[in-house]
Amino acid sequence: MSVVQNGDYVTQKRDSEGQVLWEARYTSRVPGFDEATSIAVDEEGNVQVAGVAGGGFATIKYGADGHELWSARYEGPAVSSEARVSLGLDPAGNVLVSGEAGFQVATVKYSRLGELLWVAQTPRAGFWTSGAFALDASGDAYVVESSLDFCGFEGCLEGEFTTSKIDPDGRDLWARQFDTPGFVIDSAADIALGPDDTVHVAGDTRPCWDTGFYVACGPGELVVLTYDPEGTLLWVARKARPPETYYASAISVGPKGTVYVAGGREGNFVTLKYSADGEELWEAVFSPENPFQGPSALRVDPEGSAVVVDIVEDAAGGLDYALVKYDGDGKELWKTFYDGPRGGEAVGWSPGLALDTEGSVYLAGRSGSDFATLKYDAAGSLVWAAIRPGDASYREATSAVALDRVGNV
Repeated sequence: MSVVQNGDYVTQKRDSEGQVLWEARYTSRVPGFDEATSIAVDEEGNVQVAGVAGGGFATIKYGADGHELWSARYEGPAVSSEARVSLGLDPAGNVLVSGEAGFQVATVKYSRLGELLWVAQTPRAGFWTSGAFALDASGDAYVVESSLDFCGFEGCLEGEFTTSKIDPDGRDLWARQFDTPGFVIDSAADIALGPDDTVHVAGDTRPCWDTGFYVACGPGELVVLTYDPEGTLLWVARKARPPETYYASAISVGPKGTVYVAGGREGNFVTLKYSADGEELWEAVFSPENPFQGPSALRVDPEGSAVVVDIVEDAAGGLDYALVKYDGDGKELWKTFYDGPRGGEAVGWSPGLALDTEGSVYLAGRSGSDFATLKYDAAGSLVWAAIRPGDASYREATSAVALDRVGNV
C-alpha cells in the first residue's frame, strides 16, 4: 500500500492478517508536493512506487524487507502536482513510468538497478494533456493521452485522444488518434490489454459549443475502442441514451477477451460487459440514494466476476466507499459500504483496489484524516480493517495497493 502524508510518500507492507510488517517514507529533495499514485510488486517481493514529487516523477524501489534499493527522478517540463503517473514492470524486472509532463506524456524506463535507459515523449498540440498506461508481456508500452484544443477564458471546444505503442527500446511503433469532427471533446479514461495483446481504450465524447459567455456541452456517450497489436482498429462500441450523459472511468479485460467498463450515467454508476468482438453483453446499474460523481476502480477475476468501487454520499453528508460485485452475467452478488470507524469520509481520488486468487477484495483509501486498508472475503464480508492514523491538516489520500505472491498487501 502506498499513501500520501504531509506531502511525502508512505509505503506500507502488511501481512495477510492486516498486521504491519514495515513502513517506508520518501521525501523529495526538491520543494513541492509529493504524491504517490502507482505501486507494483515483482516476483521477488520487491516493491516499486511511482508518483509526482517536486515538479517531476519520482520512482522508488524497496526490497521485500522495506529497505530502499534505489530512487530516481525524471525532471519533466511543467509536471503538475495533479499529474497521473502510472508504473509497470516488464519481464526482466525493468521499471517503466508514464505520466503527464506539460503538454505531453513522458514514458521513462529504468533498469532493475535504477539506471535510466530511455525517455519517450509523445508531444501533442493542446491546452491540457492527461494519460493512461499499460505494459504487455514483451515489454512494449502502450500510452493513451487526451488533450484539449480551442481553449479560451470560456473553456475548451475540442479534444481528442491518441493511443501509442512504444517498443522495449523506446521507439515509437504506431500512434492512432481518435478525433470526432467538429466541436467535440473526446477524452480517454483508461487503457487495458487483452491476452493476445489487443489494446482496449475506454473514454467518452461530448459535443460542445460557445454560448458567448461559457462553453456548454451536450449529452455525452461512452466509447470503447479496440486495436490489434499492429494498431489496426478492430471495433468501436458506443453507449448513449440522450439526454443523459454516459462517461467512462475504468476498463479491464476478463476471460476469453471480454471487456468490462465502469463509469457513470446521470447519478447512476454503470458496469458494462462486451464480447471480444465488441458486442454489448450486459449493463449493470447501481443507483445509490446519494451518488457522488467520483472516480471508479474496476477489477475482474479469472471467473469473470467484476468488482467495482464507487464513492457515494451518506446521510450525514460524508463520502463513503461502495463496493459492488457482479457475476459474469451481470447479476449483483453483493454490495457493501464503508465509512470508517469514526464515520470518516472517503475523498474524490481513486482508491486502490486489488483481488487475490481466492476472490478476496482489498481496498485502500482515505477514511477521514486516516488511511484505511480493508480486506473482504469472496462473499463481501469484511475480514479486517487496518487503520493508519493521518494528519487532518494536510491533503492525504491512499493512492495504490498491490499484493505479492504470498498474500502480503
